Amino acid sequence: MYYYNAETKQSSWEKPAELMTEAERAAAQGSQWKEYKTAEGRVYWYHKGTKQSTWTMPDELKAAQPAAQPAAAKPAAAEVPSVEEISKAAAAAKPKDGTLRDEFGVPIRQGGAAAPSAAPGAAAAGASAAAAADAEVYVPPPEAKADFKRLLLENKVRSTWKWETAMRKVVGDARYAALKTLSARKQCFEEYQRERKAVEQQEVRRQAQDARAGLLELLDECPELQITPQLQVAAGLLGEDPRWRAVKNSQDLEYWFEDWLRHRDRREKEKRKEKQRDAEKEFRKLLEEQGPWLTSVTEWRKAQARLQGEIQARCEGLDKLACLDVFQAHVRALERKEDEERAQRREAERKEDRAARDAFHRVLVADRKAGKIDARTRWKDYRKRVEKSEEYAAVEGTKRGPRARELFEDVMDDVDAEVDRQKKGVRAYLQDHGRAVSASTDLAAFLKMLDKFRSLDKISDINRAVIHEELVERAKEKEAKEERRKRRAVEDFQDILRDTPGLSRDLEWPEALRLAAKAKYFPDVSKYLGPEELAALFAEWKGESAPADAPGGADDGKKRGRSGSAEAGPAKKARTPDDSEEEGEIV
Repeated sequence: MYYYNAETKQSSWEKPAELMTEAERAAAQGSQWKEYKTAEGRVYWYHKGTKQSTWTMPDELKAAQPAAQPAAAKPAAAEVPSVEEISKAAAAAKPKDGTLRDEFGVPIRQGGAAAPSAAPGAAAAGASAAAAADAEVYVPPPEAKADFKRLLLENKVRSTWKWETAMRKVVGDARYAALKTLSARKQCFEEYQRERKAVEQQEVRRQAQDARAGLLELLDECPELQITPQLQVAAGLLGEDPRWRAVKNSQDLEYWFEDWLRHRDRREKEKRKEKQRDAEKEFRKLLEEQGPWLTSVTEWRKAQARLQGEIQARCEGLDKLACLDVFQAHVRALERKEDEERAQRREAERKEDRAARDAFHRVLVADRKAGKIDARTRWKDYRKRVEKSEEYAAVEGTKRGPRARELFEDVMDDVDAEVDRQKKGVRAYLQDHGRAVSASTDLAAFLKMLDKFRSLDKISDINRAVIHEELVERAKEKEAKEERRKRRAVEDFQDILRDTPGLSRDLEWPEALRLAAKAKYFPDVSKYLGPEELAALFAEWKGESAPADAPGGADDGKKRGRSGSAEAGPAKKARTPDDSEEEGEIV
């Protein structure tokens, strides 16, 4: 709020002294606090000396106010209706008696009605009164602003009009004086312009939408345009129609006509697609109705020749390529269906085969527990006992997976694994007690060796015999290997005697032994031959008679040798490091 002096033509934010009350003058003279208002109308106080401001009234100003004088209640400002709201209220305000009323129910006086305040002679007096009233800022009531805006609206004042043009239309109406000051009228007129501009823009858009909708409807109703869709043709045919003439802008007319063409082409295209989809759907239904002759391997040319008549009758407009696409899709569906059926059959067969194998496996397990299957059982003997059973016939009739013999071998693997575990326990016991099984150990002697073996009762008689046989067999193999190595050592020593430089038949045994010990293979020879055996072989080599129990003989010495001569026989194969290593201990 500010104050304007009409005589001095000066304005001020501060209230003039002549307009102040006595309390306000006392407060202004005795305090530097001044009252101000923000743009939003909120009151605050500012101190000129300290440059401080506050939202609450200072204590010294409160004390300066009369204690008994109550604060004047300020009426709440009513909301001023907009131009759009006034327009809607005016349209609905006419009752049955024909009297127009505003949104407050007050009768509206029509423009031009005689009123003392609006007489021509009173215009000059009103101007001078308005100038006098401008001495103090005037806040018009909302009802007066609403009457003034309604006056402008009834006279069809547009947002683009100037102030002078609008006033010439409304100055003769009594409601012109609803606002007391010229500045209030101008301010209300500017608000009306802003509000009216938005309403007019919305009205323009609505009219354009209605014109466009009417034009498109008119174009759809003209069958000639389906044949010759041209703007000139449409103008000649429809130029006199109100819906055509409602479009004032030629550019809008061209743009909307082209838009109608695009929409028409799109609709026709959608119709063709819909018709194509219906024909494809009908052809798909026709294929599904066929009997077993139509499978996933049926050729299209054969199917087309057989269904040509029905396709033409039921699938109008469906071309050959579309028919082929539908047929291929149907064939793929048949293939998927057949694949699913095959998978289901395979799954059922797999379950049947698994059940047959489980049944025969239970027979094998039962026979093993009953002693009908042991470590010495052979398949050809066992098959003769079970080949007439239902379980054997069922497992032999399976299409995939292991058959009866494979299942039997699986059980025999378990039997062999059990025998191997028991054999390890027996070998460990014999080793711990310093006992060994030789090639001549019989079953009774073997069992006597295990008289204190705690796990012997858990080993069946068949498994005991099998373990005994395997240990005896390995003992025989070990003895045979030792014999072969001893014979090889004899041959090697004979080669050393014959090939060692300086070693002759005239030497005595100690000197011959010293020379022979330098040979490369002598350490391996000494592992298997003792001093007496070496001396006997040396004596035999010198031509002296050897003991009867000495290993080797004169004939063997003559046949062996490294010299490669015909008398010495063929050259001996070179020894590898592995030949001198012993195999694992055999119990």
